[in-house]
Formats: sequence, structure tokens, C-alpha cells
Amino acid sequence: MLLRLISALLAIAMLAPAAAAQRATELRIETPWLGLPQVEVLLNNGTPARFIVDSAATQTMLSEATIRRLRIRPSGLPAELRGATGNTALDYYRLASLAIGNRRFSELGAFNLPAQAREVRADGLLGADILRRHVVEFDMPGRAMRLHARRTDFLRMSGETRWDSIPAWQRRDGFLIVEARIGGLTLPALVDTGAVQNYVNTAAARALGIEQIPESASETGVFGASGQVQIMNQFDLSGFALGGAQFGPSRLGVADLALFDALGMEGRPAMILGIEALADRRFVLDYPRSRLLIAR
Repeated sequence: MLLRLISALLAIAMLAPAAAAQRATELRIETPWLGLPQVEVLLNNGTPARFIVDSAATQTMLSEATIRRLRIRPSGLPAELRGATGNTALDYYRLASLAIGNRRFSELGAFNLPAQAREVRADGLLGADILRRHVVEFDMPGRAMRLHARRTDFLRMSGETRWDSIPAWQRRDGFLIVEARIGGLTLPALVDTGAVQNYVNTAAARALGIEQIPESASETGVFGASGQVQIMNQFDLSGFALGGAQFGPSRLGVADLALFDALGMEGRPAMILGIEALADRRFVLDYPRSRLLIAR
């Protein structure tokens, strides 16, 4: 009897770490600037910061003010940022640690947001270098983000939620690209939680019969992380679809953003799926299985 009890206790002890690993890290989402999701992080063992969650940023990025607070210096050679609106040189930094809830990452690389990007009202960007290590759940109506272990499979979990599963092509840099449908046009769409709204390039606009109106009242500026500005036209989109998920009217920006070139999408119809379309949804970036899940 004693032997059985000891065996049972050992089994429980072995299961406890596994159960702990299954627990998700939950963070509150704030949207204080342009509706972009931001979460709290801790840098270098104790410096609090608020980062935009940007699935189309390859690396963690730090504002100039955050770099001054941390008193860190550049390490190694500068790199080139290929942002939404243009390219610029960046310095590389080493972070001793970055903590998100109870998840801690050590000796992490990061780049600076260029000085021109003064419009960005956040302490930095949380990019695909961190996000792709998890299954990332966004509960936008509940204002929460949850980081799940990579083995978490939402389609196998019991519960009332039903999901539209949209296959994605995952690039080496961690970007997820899904297939979108606008009217009769099917085109690749980059899932970009750091983009304010949806954008298409002029090749897509031509295929959709949208005409560019030079110097029109619909023109506005697109501010990218590089700090450069491109002019785009704004149009009303009646709706679009991702797999079985349907989306209603929204704004649509038309511009040949530099990001389309960086993704190798220049000259053919392409789209950037921004957070405005997903702002009232619960969705999951399932990096291990290369798919986007959207709650029905």
C-alpha cells in the first residue's frame, strides 16, 4: 500500500510541471494609440514598458526613450529596417531579459525605432521573434492576449467556441500570409496586428476596378515604423472574406507600400490585413501549425 502511495505521489509530481506548462500567460490589451494592441512587459529585470503587439515586425524594437531609460549601447553593426513605408538603418541592442507575464526571455536581440518615428506612442514593438514561439490568442472583445504553449491545439480543445481555420504561409521571418477574397479577387494578405487598417497595392486596386484619385480629399498619410510617410487613397470596402470568416464594411487604403516590395508582392495584387478588421474578433495566430483561427 505504501509503495502504491509513493508511486502515486511521484506520478503527481511528474505531472505538475506539465500542467503548469499548459497554463496560458494572460495579458491585458490596451489600445491607447490608433487602436493598436499594446501589452505590458518588463525589460532587463524590472523596467516596465508598454509594447505594441506587431505580428509584422520581425524583431523586438525599442523606442529611443526606452533605450535611454535602459542605458544600453548599440552592439555590432547596424541593420536595415524594411518597413511599411520605406527603409532605414537601425542599431542593434542586446536585452538582458524581456518578461511577458510569467514568461521570461534572456539575452534577446532588439533594434531601435528610428528617431523619425516620433509618432509611435509606445515604448517598443513586440515582434514575431517572440510571438512565433507560442500559439497567440487575441480576445479583442475581452481585451486580453494569451500566450499558449506551442503544443496547444485550439481545434482539439473542448468548448463552445467554433473556429474558422484559415491556412497560412509562414515565412522564415515569422510573418503569416493568408488568402483573402474581395469580390471575385483572391489575393495574399499579410496578417499585421501593427497596421491600423487594411491596405491593398495598386495592382489589387486595378483588379478591383478602384481608380486612384490624385490630390483627392481621400488622400492621407501612412506612417510606418521607419518614420517615413507615403501617401495613399482611402476608400470604403463593402466587405471581404478569409476562408469561411466574413468581414463587413471597412476602410481600405490603396498605396504601393514598401512592405509589399519587401514581401516580394510587388506588381501583383496583395493586401495587408490590419487590426481594424479584427478589432471585434477573437482570433489565434497558430504559428506551429501555420494557420489563422477566427472565432465564429
